[in-house]
Amino acid sequence: MTKAGWKTTSPNELPFDEWTFSSTQLGNMTFQVQNKILLVHKSWVKERSKLSHYVARFLDGLRAPYVVSEVDDRPFLDLKEDLKPDIRVGRYSLVIFVDIKAYLELKPSVQQIVRLYCLKFSTGLLFFISNHIGAIPDFGIEVIKPQKEKQTLDVEVNETSKLLRITRRGGSTLKPYVQKGQGTRWCYLRYDPSVTPYETVEYVVNRKKRQKRDLEVAVTDQATILLDDGKKDGIKKVFFGGGFPFFIHTMLFMDSLEYLSPVNPTVFSLERYLQIDVDDIFISKTGIRMKKRDVLVSNILVLCT
Repeated sequence: MTKAGWKTTSPNELPFDEWTFSSTQLGNMTFQVQNKILLVHKSWVKERSKLSHYVARFLDGLRAPYVVSEVDDRPFLDLKEDLKPDIRVGRYSLVIFVDIKAYLELKPSVQQIVRLYCLKFSTGLLFFISNHIGAIPDFGIEVIKPQKEKQTLDVEVNETSKLLRITRRGGSTLKPYVQKGQGTRWCYLRYDPSVTPYETVEYVVNRKKRQKRDLEVAVTDQATILLDDGKKDGIKKVFFGGGFPFFIHTMLFMDSLEYLSPVNPTVFSLERYLQIDVDDIFISKTGIRMKKRDVLVSNILVLCT
């Protein structure tokens, strides 16, 4: 049945629109997800955190559909509803926890619902860890508050990371200063690669101590963004140890959306077009007017792109 662009295949399945894509094929069953992101933040916060505000505003800029929810029963009851055997269309393509504490403080049964939903519909989890210090046994991560460094620190991107789509290494950049009270505190993520096979996407290193040994230690002791490709439990995860605003993190956040979601959550693609204005051939002043060889070069550029 079709009504105003919405389609349903049975009374028990969720309605989905034209932006629903095939997600997972298990046997003769195909599971799908709606192109919508679930953004979860803590319910006891009087005002939504600055980080939640940054993330929501950034998703608006990407034109990515999303739903903001507090940590209450409703979003997780929706996920539980989607776990029914006759439901083949999931509500969300990705779940983002603005504060990892929001996930860690869920009841084990609710955490299990989230994991089962991710497994059924091949969706991922994205966590921000900006206000948590100490060990996180659930994920094998230790969160360390950076000491005040007199030396200049560099943020480096792992050029071989599977997460990268838009982001490229291109050298290092200075770790930014984040004003107090913005809710985007930076922290380091430490892990044992022999226990948790994570991939370090970004890490921080002291600019004056760029010896080989110091760089190797920084990858596992001073990581700021980690990737879990789901080899252990089948669920892809990305951990952000530093929040917004920071331009590299905004690009890595876009890459994370693409990597963790079974559908393209944004309307943007990597296709780029080159527009050449040839008006100067006819109207420009003598001396700066395009000549025949300039037009030939322009045609070569168009063919190369």
